[in-house]
Amino acid sequence: MSQSAPVTVTVHELFTVPVLEGPPGLPEGSPLNLSCLSTPRPLRPPAPLQYRFYRDGQLVGGPQGSPQLLVPAVGVSHSGNYSCEVRSEGWAVWKSSARLGVTVRMPVANATITPSPPALQVCPGDPVTLRCSVQVGSAPVTFTWLHNGHEVARGPLLELGAVDVGHSGTYQCVATNQLGQDGHRVFRALSPELALEVTPQGTTGLTGDVTWNHWSVQDSRGSG
Repeated sequence: MSQSAPVTVTVHELFTVPVLEGPPGLPEGSPLNLSCLSTPRPLRPPAPLQYRFYRDGQLVGGPQGSPQLLVPAVGVSHSGNYSCEVRSEGWAVWKSSARLGVTVRMPVANATITPSPPALQVCPGDPVTLRCSVQVGSAPVTFTWLHNGHEVARGPLLELGAVDVGHSGTYQCVATNQLGQDGHRVFRALSPELALEVTPQGTTGLTGDVTWNHWSVQDSRGSG
């Protein structure tokens, strides 16, 4: 028996494992651009590559010759875990990227004020609390309270305590959230005005938008 001299065999990878790049978070309505980055080895002739894009395991782009996936305007349904796959011609070699989580965030909208207690009648001296909320908006959301146009407090609740004449005026809340990859886009929602009138004697009222119940605030000493 005889044995040949050893032969060294080197297998060069056709292309590197792809890396999917894109923003992890962006506001609703923004364009989404994902890039599937893979470096081909210097072969002659160069091997053509095909790209596929997936969201939560479902194909959303490709097969295509471009390494980019562009969504002109994203909605909440575009949130998910994205990945890309690179295949050689004939699909003899394919490699997949790690997952990239993308979250589409909602700007704040439709801020409203809800008074508490919700009774139809309260009296001067009774504690009153106003709550600000938004119909939509991705957290974190900050709230700022305005009394007659001037900032008086921050937070979702404004506790007026025992209401008196000094609490009369208009109240509004401003809801704010910051979106974008670096939080550089600021969105604001301003609630309708809520008017509070407190008088020393007689019937007084707390009124707001047409969706609000009319509150009458009566002096505990009566109207006489």
